[in-house]
Amino acid sequence: VGTHSAMVLLREAFWGGRRFDELAHRAGVTEQIAAKRLRQLVDAGLMTRQPYQEPGQRTRYEYVLTDRGRELFPV
Repeated sequence: VGTHSAMVLLREAFWGGRRFDELAHRAGVTEQIAAKRLRQLVDAGLMTRQPYQEPGQRTRYEYVLTDRGRELFPV
């Protein structure tokens, strides 16, 4: 969780990013790295996955900071 890419993804979540594509793009990381780091952040309890669905599209997930994740803001 202490990797540079994980911290950048957290930063983007602090600034309002929630959806996978948005987080990966704003963080400047590949989709593979974003997927791995977001999975680690969820496993560590810093973020949760919440389903959403655009009309006519499949269910996707957005990433939301938990209370524990928000506590890292000063860092």
